[in-house]
Amino acid sequence: MKNQYRRTPVFSDKITYLVLNPYWHIPPKIAVQDKLPLIQKNPDYLEKEKIRVFQGWGAESKEIDPKSVNWSQVTEKSFPYRLRQEPGSHNALGRIKFMFPNKYNVYLHDTPSKELFLKTERTLSSGCIRIEKPIELAEYLYTIYK
Repeated sequence: MKNQYRRTPVFSDKITYLVLNPYWHIPPKIAVQDKLPLIQKNPDYLEKEKIRVFQGWGAESKEIDPKSVNWSQVTEKSFPYRLRQEPGSHNALGRIKFMFPNKYNVYLHDTPSKELFLKTERTLSSGCIRIEKPIELAEYLYTIYK
């Protein structure tokens, strides 16, 4: 199975809240394995994807100008940055994120990549679960939880 190392775990939990227009705090593994090569290949990638760069992960971390970084010298082992994609139609999480806090940091989310739902093989995730009809799911949850 493709992407075996990022399989979605099997577990059960309860959705406790929704996040509308979420930021995507890109997990370190995805940042270094997936995003870093794209950044190194195209210096405008971060700006195009509306991804901001921060020095470190703490609440006090400072945003830095990505053009001040020599990305060709950055490696998986020397990656001290936090990447955050801004909310909007381009955001990898789409417009709605369904939260059920769990030890895996897995959640359900919308996606701007609707074409993925047409694929036969759907092992394209890094653990989270894309929802084809997020508005319908949100409406359904509202009716059962109100």
